[in-house]
Amino acid sequence: MLLLGVPASIPGFVCFLFFILPLSLLIGSVVLIAAIYLVNKITGNIKKRSNSIPLPTVVEGMGIVLVATLVNMAISYLLGFFLGVEGVQPGMDRVAFEQAIKDAIEFELMVFLSTILVNCTVYALMLPTSFVRAMVVVFFQILIVLSNVIIIALVVMGIMFAINPI
Repeated sequence: MLLLGVPASIPGFVCFLFFILPLSLLIGSVVLIAAIYLVNKITGNIKKRSNSIPLPTVVEGMGIVLVATLVNMAISYLLGFFLGVEGVQPGMDRVAFEQAIKDAIEFELMVFLSTILVNCTVYALMLPTSFVRAMVVVFFQILIVLSNVIIIALVVMGIMFAINPI
């Protein structure tokens, strides 16, 4: 399909490359820095520079998040390829549909666990820290993201209820 004489995928790629990717990396970097700060604060290592995990700059954090994302994408692709996850197809009978859903849930669980493992490994390698401390950083990242999702969901539900009360 052409959009103003240009293939439609080119504007989408440009939008992704210059807007979506940098914004996503910036958000990921801020969450990473916040998680590292919280780990240092809770463990009491914020004042002892020798034991604390050094806070990366925003650009360094973006690089760390980018490396973790690329490795996670490759591993997710390989998992999907080797496990042969096909997903739901039109015209499936009930048994095949239920099996496809079970396979998809198992696949997503494996991807989630591999993502945690990859992030811990990348953080342990790119930040001068141990694997166990990197696990704590990943745990705090998950907590930060989940709390933000819950807050945003509550705000959206509040706005929806204010606009159209039951």
